[in-house]
Amino acid sequence: MQGSARRMGVMTDDDGRPIYALVNLATTPISKMASDFAENELDLFRKALELIIDSETGFASSTNILNLVDQLKGKKMRKKEAEHVLQKFTQSKWLIEKEGEFTLHSRAILEMEQYIRETYPDTMKICDICHGLLIQGQSCETCGIRMHLPCVAKYFQSNSEPRCPHCNDYWPHEIPEIFDPEKDREATVSKPNKKSSRSRQH
Repeated sequence: MQGSARRMGVMTDDDGRPIYALVNLATTPISKMASDFAENELDLFRKALELIIDSETGFASSTNILNLVDQLKGKKMRKKEAEHVLQKFTQSKWLIEKEGEFTLHSRAILEMEQYIRETYPDTMKICDICHGLLIQGQSCETCGIRMHLPCVAKYFQSNSEPRCPHCNDYWPHEIPEIFDPEKDREATVSKPNKKSSRSRQH
């Protein structure tokens, strides 16, 4: 087991925070999930995953996912049951829900990258900067290359006129803020001080 496990890391899609996990390379993520989910629940996850990979935004609406319950393998599932299963996926950190739409959790991206590359080679998206699997990000409107938001932030840092690294056309999107571990550490350290000074005033 130790020989087939490797510590791997990935950036969160939204703010670039690093996430690390011990990934077992000897088993597929789906087979790992089989101990926690029934066959029809795993099939629901596969269909949600396919919608997420195929989408331009990296999200799949709950409506579109639930509309596929009649196509599931194994025991039949009602839409109400499927809603509960989707919540189980979010609690287990396989999916994230935002305003009725689902995307992959950073933990899922970390553990499933190889599986996604092998299963969806024609529809998966790759970041032009780090060449990692891309679920959410920005794309060039001219040549179509894609970049993770943290990669966008790093690449265009201190650049007043951002241009596409591939075709050199103007990059029309808002440049996100980059995650700075030093600032994050300073904020964490300063929080207790603020609380203690407040308590002294009372």
